[in-house]
Amino acid sequence: MDFTMIQAEELFEEPFLSEYKEELKFFYSELVHLNTQLFIIEKVIQFRFDLFTNPNQRIFLTLY
Repeated sequence: MDFTMIQAEELFEEPFLSEYKEELKFFYSELVHLNTQLFIIEKVIQFRFDLFTNPNQRIFLTLY
């Protein structure tokens, strides 16, 4: 059975359908927020700190 072809309306009846849709919107917005934060962190990590400090003086976002 291919679950991607099933619509939410086929699985839930009201009032559960509206609650499901609201929770799905919330989950999506949190996922977008997480993705944005990860993008920013990746850019910070890729920044060339060696232009300003030597490797021994770096304490900001040190990775081991």
